[in-house]
Amino acid sequence: MVDNLEDLDREITNLENNSAHTSTTIIVADATYESLVAPALNRYISPTGGCACTIKAATDYKVNFRGRVFWRLYNSKNLTIRGINFIRTQYVPGKPPVVDFSGGSNNKIINGIFAEAISSVPSGNNYYIQFYEGNNNAVDNIFFKHKYSYGHYVNMYHSNNNKLINSTFVEVSKIDKEKNFYVQAIESEYNQIKNCSFSNKMSYGDYIYIGGGANNIIDSNTFSESDFPKDSSAEVTFRNRIDYYDGIKYYVDLHKGDRQIVKNNTFHNKFSHGHFIDISDYESDQAKNHHQIIDNYFGNMYLRDSTEYSMIKIGMCGGLSTADVDAGILVEGNTFENYNYTGEQNTKPYTEVISNKSSGNSYINNTFINCGGYLRLRCGDNVTVIGNRFCWQKPDFGRRVISKWL
Repeated sequence: MVDNLEDLDREITNLENNSAHTSTTIIVADATYESLVAPALNRYISPTGGCACTIKAATDYKVNFRGRVFWRLYNSKNLTIRGINFIRTQYVPGKPPVVDFSGGSNNKIINGIFAEAISSVPSGNNYYIQFYEGNNNAVDNIFFKHKYSYGHYVNMYHSNNNKLINSTFVEVSKIDKEKNFYVQAIESEYNQIKNCSFSNKMSYGDYIYIGGGANNIIDSNTFSESDFPKDSSAEVTFRNRIDYYDGIKYYVDLHKGDRQIVKNNTFHNKFSHGHFIDISDYESDQAKNHHQIIDNYFGNMYLRDSTEYSMIKIGMCGGLSTADVDAGILVEGNTFENYNYTGEQNTKPYTEVISNKSSGNSYINNTFINCGGYLRLRCGDNVTVIGNRFCWQKPDFGRRVISKWL
């Protein structure tokens, strides 16, 4: 068992020089390790021959690395980090990720906390975890919180077959900077985001942004901003929360890409600008796109004075129209409840539970309950609407399907 950074550095050096190709476990004693440089951790960890290595806390969540924390684990393979908390308390020049698995494969980080206590950080990337051209890695049961600086919580770029599972994302302070996503995946394929909780995002930027790539799966997660008051007369509470959750943000933003799947998730309690799911931009190759949104629950959306408040928006009208794009999006088996949750008279100009603005999409066997809005076919051709149920408690709510192009 190691109880100081010098011994940890020596153990890792021995690991890298391990010619016997044997598996190794390094146990770190329960303690808080304050470090400005953390020499043992700013390096490659790639055992000779790719043998498995585990760096673990003696007791899960009882080992804290604090200070200018950044672990450069470039090209690491078969490495497991377990039970360790990372708390960055000082700005690191160059803004490296706290843990960087770029180029690595078959690595795991399990049972830990990522937090930040930095009040002023220059603009620029400053991720918690990054997979850049990294494949077959896993993030499991990590609690991400208190991120005050710009930079996504988890960043995947040209990375495939990674898993982000059983983890929690929560934000406790606004960040008046650039876009700041909980999860970003760019030109990545076959990644899985499953059984995670995403909540209380107060700064500008999406919960999950998928830019390009294909066959990524968002499955069985929960998305929310806060609990709604039970009584719709609590207008002051609503307004305070609207101010609190300022800036456009989507729970899921599918930007281009091919055959992404969003299934079995719960999307609820939205005060801020932005749709639950936004699919506005498409691949020019119309053989692509074809995303699936199936068996999800959408509930409790408070309408603001903006057009950015559909539960699902598919495509764009106007100068960037996607009406002629054969997107082939499938929306099937979902439940939509309490759109325009305050119960106000349906007087807003664009009260669209679903806003369709492209061609070739299908809306099959969805249920709309007490929704102050419509399934609206605004733009596009060859759209299929079959087997949907509209249940409402007020005579002016729901039940209309409108199309300008048939």
